[in-house]
Amino acid sequence: MFKKENTVIVVLVVVAVISGGLALWFNEISFERGQIACTMEARLCPDGSYVGRVGPKCEFSPCPSSADKETKGWTTFTDPAGAYSFKYPADWPTDYVATVDWPPKVNFISGPFTCTEGGSQIARAGETVKKLIAGREYCITKEVEGAAGTMYIQYVYATEFGDRTAYFTWTMRQPQCLNYDQPRQGECLDEENAFDPDSLMSQIVGTFKLNQ
Repeated sequence: MFKKENTVIVVLVVVAVISGGLALWFNEISFERGQIACTMEARLCPDGSYVGRVGPKCEFSPCPSSADKETKGWTTFTDPAGAYSFKYPADWPTDYVATVDWPPKVNFISGPFTCTEGGSQIARAGETVKKLIAGREYCITKEVEGAAGTMYIQYVYATEFGDRTAYFTWTMRQPQCLNYDQPRQGECLDEENAFDPDSLMSQIVGTFKLNQ
């Protein structure tokens, strides 16, 4: 007769064999279906969030980029025809600088990206310059008009997407700060000097998705 200790050993061996067989069978089924069971690990990202492993190679998901953090809380605009979408700040945290045409209107022209620099900001066609912003090349046209102590500045940011050039057009309203008394005059000037349209458009274009 088997001793009690031998019986326990036999039971453990049988359980181990069955468990191993089930694990092997599960892995074979997962492999056939293209599924992989990833380990439950997490990686700490620089912004304090965590990401886990995902298939098919069980690699860690990418950490949220700085651009994702900068555009968090922005509104998503989707073209009615579904051709494209992008994110933009619906509410500007400003007291003096405001938008007139917002969000930017987008138009496309087929063909390679080109830029002819020249002109003047106060001319009818505006001033056009070529700029490299965050590694992307833009052709920027700026036109300034004044009316009743207020300046209206129209911006057109053109940049290449595949075999097409996208034109982002919008207008900003900016008061004549010198018409204010202090301290509002200083506040207005500080706000205008701090406003960076290039950085704003670079972030918007960074969220742009062309679906067609």
